[in-house]
Amino acid sequence: MNEQLQKALQLLLRGQDDDSVNHFFNALCGPGECVRVDLIRGIVRIHDEEEGTEIRVVEFAISIEEKS
Repeated sequence: MNEQLQKALQLLLRGQDDDSVNHFFNALCGPGECVRVDLIRGIVRIHDEEEGTEIRVVEFAISIEEKS
């Protein structure tokens, strides 16, 4: 069941257009920063909006646990 839920959430995020996914992850950004997301690898790259230089990288994993 857990594996099926994880796959469903990944499909939900992957089914969104790039703008929607980037907007979802923009909460990780500060002023003057923009985000680029690679859902397949689970990587969020945060860049300086003006210069385009990479500021930091955040890795994520989707995990859902069933509680009894």
